[in-house]
Formats: sequence, C-alpha cells, structure tokens
Amino acid sequence: MTSKDKIKIGFTGILFIVFVLVLVSSLNTIRRGRRPSPAAGVIQPGQAWPGEINLYSLVEEMAKDLKVERDPFDKPKLIIREEASELTLSGIIWDKNNPKAVVNNLIVEVGDTVKGKKVIEIGRDYIILFDGESQQKLSLDF
Repeated sequence: MTSKDKIKIGFTGILFIVFVLVLVSSLNTIRRGRRPSPAAGVIQPGQAWPGEINLYSLVEEMAKDLKVERDPFDKPKLIIREEASELTLSGIIWDKNNPKAVVNNLIVEVGDTVKGKKVIEIGRDYIILFDGESQQKLSLDF
C-alpha cells in the first residue's frame, strides 16, 4: 500500500468520524424534543434587507428600455466571396491529413496567413480564406 493510499484511508476515516458525531448530535437534539428555532430576521424570497436595493428589480428596470437589434447568441452570418483579388491559387498539394496549397508562389497550410487572410480550409481544388469579417474562396481552374 502506497503512502498516497494511506493518506486517502486516513482522510476517509476522519470524515467518517465527523459524520458520526454530527449524526449523534442531531439524534440527541431530536430525542430531547428541541427543534431549531427560526433565525431572527429571516428574509423571505423576493424581499430585500431593510435599506437595501433589490438587485433583480434594479436590473429588470434598467433592461426595460434596451432595444435588442440582434440575438447575441446567434452566430454571425459569414459571406463567401468569389472574386478576383491580389491572391492567386496556383496549386494544391493534396494529403488527407496535411493538405497544402500554393498561394502567390508560397506554400501554405491550414492556419497560415497570406496578405492578412487566414487559411481556414484546403479542399482538393479550392481553399477558403478568412479576413476576420468574411470568407473568400479561391478555386483552381482546370
């Protein structure tokens, strides 16, 4: 048995003893017929402490006048542009696990950047670049 196992067993034993003590104390309290008295000044759900502001009501009041122009959880629509640009796709070195492309006489792979545009996908006859706002597809002409 390793020292780590001994520590685990010791810790488990201590927790068991604490559990038994709490259980015995609770049973003694119940046998004597005493019930815990409610704490003075208990605040009911939805109430604020005296002199405090109910935060939920405050946020709800502030949000009442907000205009929602778009759903913040909706993914932005990406536009794929196919247009002539300063980038030229000369060839693709196809490998299922590690494809590469020749763009402007440079060999690039997924994740590389060419003229401020990141290569996000390389297909058998195309690549897709992303400039932060839109996607651009360059295709090989056969």
